[in-house]
Amino acid sequence: MSGIVLAGGCADGNEQGLFGLFGPTQSEDPRSTKKSNEAVPAAFGPTRRPAQLAVRFDVLRVRVRQGTTSGSEKIWNHVNEQVIPIAKAQQLRFNGFRVGLITSGAWPAIKAIFDGTEGATARQTSSVISDGSPLTIQLTPVCYQTIFHYRLDMTLVGRSFYEGATLLRIDHSINPDRLSELTLGIVPEIRQPGVSLRWKSTPDGIRQVPVYRGELLAALACQIALPSGTGVVIGPSEAIAQETLIGRALLAEEINAEPYERVLFITPTVIRLDTTRP
Repeated sequence: MSGIVLAGGCADGNEQGLFGLFGPTQSEDPRSTKKSNEAVPAAFGPTRRPAQLAVRFDVLRVRVRQGTTSGSEKIWNHVNEQVIPIAKAQQLRFNGFRVGLITSGAWPAIKAIFDGTEGATARQTSSVISDGSPLTIQLTPVCYQTIFHYRLDMTLVGRSFYEGATLLRIDHSINPDRLSELTLGIVPEIRQPGVSLRWKSTPDGIRQVPVYRGELLAALACQIALPSGTGVVIGPSEAIAQETLIGRALLAEEINAEPYERVLFITPTVIRLDTTRP
């Protein structure tokens, strides 16, 4: 998607696949994760290996004054929110955020809106994930916070975290029949500081990485299929003004006593890594 770049984080020491959350039952247990299968190296065979599939996540974070996106449909008129079931989309809006699909053709109009918005700023980064780990996007620093969220049946639940950072966790699955297409699993997470270390293979070699204590808000997990050339938009709804709500924790911030809100544009692209060896 031309012009939209993805910002992401690295996978950490205890990342697990999330697609177990999207089965026929809607478990709200944050432990309902599913470990991805580990590749088993062949004992015999040639030393040359074929190219390895990886996913490059480009993330663009746009920051605007509160109400610019949450109080207007200008941006959302160019976003397809029907890719998510109606009940789930309504639940997310009650929780202070919205999720939808954006095509490359819609980006010029969205960019023009932000270009004409006073005080709008943007930051972009990219991250390549080759081991199937989730992408994590940290949105708040570690701090004391009380988080409430609405379940699908609209009951309100909450919990206090003495040390917790708010993140979005993005799992991914490549379509084996069409390698340019992916399915993303999106779920908020409250992550507390690591309590131990373990050894893990990283792009920089074998390193010790922290094992975090994280609570997935599984009741808010959603799944979205992305055809080639599309991306995901995650932005605030009108409910972001409600204190202690998860959407506010994810997408609101205050700068010099002025309230702001964030909009995230996430574009995943399947790439091939050259892993051949002479």
